[in-house]
Order: sequence, then structure tokens, then C-alpha cells
Amino acid sequence: MGVIFETENSIKSLLYGKKANMIGMSQDFLQGRTRGINPVSLIKNSNNTKELNNNVKYVLLNNSSHDFLCFSLVMGLFCGVYNLYNYMYVPREYVDYIANSKIDTTYTKEFINNNKDKIYKYFNNKYDYDNTLCDSVLNSLFICTNNSKLYNEECIHDIGKMLISSYINYNDKEFLDCEELIDAFEKKVSERERYKSV
Repeated sequence: MGVIFETENSIKSLLYGKKANMIGMSQDFLQGRTRGINPVSLIKNSNNTKELNNNVKYVLLNNSSHDFLCFSLVMGLFCGVYNLYNYMYVPREYVDYIANSKIDTTYTKEFINNNKDKIYKYFNNKYDYDNTLCDSVLNSLFICTNNSKLYNEECIHDIGKMLISSYINYNDKEFLDCEELIDAFEKKVSERERYKSV
């Protein structure tokens, strides 16, 4: 089976890899199989990043189950390029809200620039990252990368929680620190878990 998967991955990369990068999607999306959202369809049906964004919004709104790719696609809407990150659950109402919005990199870059001291402090306290390393991680969000080293980085999940929570829960409102944003996101997730257990 491993040989079959490797062959399939190589063929998909050969057929669609160049176009994927051209429209702002990492070739990492072409590795492996997904049961829900089909990255190949997104690539085939998009001729530029604007069309890709619109197609991503459409599939997010019309995908009835939560897909492995949801978090990466949501981050792509925030950052203007689509890199593949490890799975993180995003509440359905958050996905719908973002997919129905006009979110783009302007919001994301303003959020980072306006809250850089808070982000530096959070990364330093939790990950022992200095400001230079923190900047490197933040800058990588806006660069389409194949074979990304950030796939398994927990810090990407934290950045995603900050961005999503700030956009939905704190838009135009002050927040004390990054922990407050993350707590608000995780509270929504825990509410879903309590609902499921009833």
C-alpha cells in the first residue's frame, strides 16, 4: 500500500503541483487521501488565488462534516496562501462565519502588527522563542511552502486560535493578552463537547 500511495502522490504532484503553487496552495495538499474535501478539485477549478479563496469558502460552507483540512483552509483565508498544517478542530459556526466573511490578509497583518508585543510575550513564555524566531514563524504564514516544517508545530494552532477568536469574538474590542483569545476559542470547543455528551 505504501508504494501505491507514493505513486499516487507523485502523479498528483506532477499533474497539479505547479498550478497549486501558482495559485497559492502548497503541494503538501496533494499528499495522501482525504475522504471529504478534495484538494485536487480546488486546484483544477481555480485559475488564481481569488478563485481559490472563493472555492475554499464554497467547500467549507457545503461540507457537512468537519474535515481534516478545515483548519488549514481557514488559515489560508486569513493568510492569503494555503499551507498544510496538522489537524485542529474549528467549531462549525466559526468555519461558517469565516467562510461567509470578507476575511483577507489585511486583517491578519494588522492584527499581528497591532499586537506584536503580546504575541512576543506569549511565544517567549510558552515556547521560549525569542522575538526573531517568533517573527520567522509569523512571516512563514504568508509564504506558500512545500514540505513545510511547521506542519506539526503546536504554535501554529495557537496562532490560529488567536486569529479566529480575535476576528469573531474580539473584532474592534480590546483583549488583555493572547491567553484571553485562546481561552475564548477553547471555551467554544468545550461547549461543543458538553453538548455532544448530553
